[in-house]
Amino acid sequence: MSTAREIHVGTPAPDFPKKESITIHFHDFANLTTEKDERVESPIFSAAGFQWSLIIYPGDDSSDLSNESPTDVLVDYEISMISSDGDIHETNSRSEASFRKAAKNGGWGRSNFVKRENILNKDNGILTNGTLTFLVSINPNEEYYCRLKKKQYLLGNHIITYLVNDKETADIAFKVGRKVFHAHRSILKARAPELYELATNFDTDTRMPIENVEPKIFELVLKHVYGQTILPNTWAKHSKQILEAPGKYGFNDLKIEAEA
Repeated sequence: MSTAREIHVGTPAPDFPKKESITIHFHDFANLTTEKDERVESPIFSAAGFQWSLIIYPGDDSSDLSNESPTDVLVDYEISMISSDGDIHETNSRSEASFRKAAKNGGWGRSNFVKRENILNKDNGILTNGTLTFLVSINPNEEYYCRLKKKQYLLGNHIITYLVNDKETADIAFKVGRKVFHAHRSILKARAPELYELATNFDTDTRMPIENVEPKIFELVLKHVYGQTILPNTWAKHSKQILEAPGKYGFNDLKIEAEA
C-alpha cells in the first residue's frame, strides 16, 4: 500500500488538527450478523480533533462513518477497504461532508460498498485470516474548524463571566483599598498565571492586598480575566491606569490588547 506524504507551505496554526488515518479491523467477518439493517459498530476513536465510529452492515454490503462528537463537523473523508496484500480494494470518499453532532443515522457512507460474497471469496484476497480491514482517513476543514473554535471560546467566556466576583464559589479574595474582590484560582491559573502565583498563600479569609491600583481599575482588569470586554470609551478614559496594571500583575494579554 502506498504511503501518503504531506508538504506544508507556511506554518499551520498550532492547534489545527492534521489529517489522520485510522486502521480498523472487523474480526471473524464471516460470522457477523447478516440480518437486514443490523449493524456492527467499531469502538469510538479520535481523529482530526473529533470523535468517530465506523459502522458496517454485513448483511447490506454497506459502511458508514459516524460522528460521535458533541458538535457538528465538516471534513473530507475516505473509507478504504484494505485487501490482504495491503492494497486498497475499494474506496468511498467525500469532500466537505457535513456530519450532525452525535446523531443516530447521521453518518456518511455508501450502500453496496462491496458485496458480501465478494468479500468472502478467497480468490479476491480481501480478508486476512478472516478479518476485514478498513483504513479511515479524515481531513478537517480549516475554515470550519477555526469558526468552531472561536464559537467555543466565546461560549466559554459567556459562561465564566457569570462567576465574576461570585463570593459563594470563590476560593481567593483580593483587598484593593477598602473593596474586596472574589475570584477563582482555576480561572486565574488559566488567564492570569502571574497573579495566580502571587496569590498562592492567600484565600478568601486571608485576602491578598493589591497596592497602587485603584479599585475600579482592578475591577476592570478582573472582569477582563473573566472574559468581559472593556468598552472603547472605558479604554479612552482609563488607558494609562489599565496599561500599568498588566506590568504589576502579569495581565500580558490585556497589555497587548490595549496597545493594539
